[in-house]
Amino acid sequence: MVKKIICRTSDNHLYDKDLEVIPRPNPIVNYMPSWWKKLKKDMIPNFKFGSRFNSSIKGCIPFQDTLTTGYTITASQDFYLRAWDNGHDELTWEAEYPMVYDVSRGWRLISDHPIAQVGESFSKPKGKCVILKYCNFWSFETPVGYSLLYTPILNNHTLQNKGIHFLSGIVDHDQYSGVPVELPFIFNNTSEEGVVIERDTPLVQVIPIKKENWQMEYGVNEREHWTHHWMGMTVFRNTYRKFYWNKARYK
Repeated sequence: MVKKIICRTSDNHLYDKDLEVIPRPNPIVNYMPSWWKKLKKDMIPNFKFGSRFNSSIKGCIPFQDTLTTGYTITASQDFYLRAWDNGHDELTWEAEYPMVYDVSRGWRLISDHPIAQVGESFSKPKGKCVILKYCNFWSFETPVGYSLLYTPILNNHTLQNKGIHFLSGIVDHDQYSGVPVELPFIFNNTSEEGVVIERDTPLVQVIPIKKENWQMEYGVNEREHWTHHWMGMTVFRNTYRKFYWNKARYK
């Protein structure tokens, strides 16, 4: 049975059924990173039997699933970020963007959090940083019992390499619907030129999860282990894809 997730924006001027005034959340499979598209599945071209030892990470289904599971919220417009040391052992920051929202109604694309809200552990490992948040204009509604995991784009470090590190959170959108969730992130890029993020750049990954009560048990699975081991040895490659994979689709 296909589950339905409902996505809305509360601002009429930002939504048109035929025209994307701002980009809408989309299945993340539509935003496969360029390095993945260029990557060859076989490390050695024309390998006779396609041995499992010749496959690149592109042959790893669990890795692929991280790139195709759920949806993504993308940048509503171009924006620019810059941070610099103000001489008092802390960073000052600035942001610019072409569409200026009504600040009196809370429509500010980038704002900040006091560093004390997250403690020193976030800034110590990689030096000084600022904690910012991105104003997301989309709200979600999920079926009863389902929540959404907001997380940095899995196995895609494009933003992290630019000094933008979104934080993760789980929201019960079966109850908390109709209200957009702001997206906090760490910014620690102090390069003089700053960073430009273009409209429709994936910012976070949004994954539906079912909230249930769980209890862990422990035991031994020697027979099962060896059964699956020997079954997997009957094919040259794609063991997981052929015998175990349950492919999910997000539209």
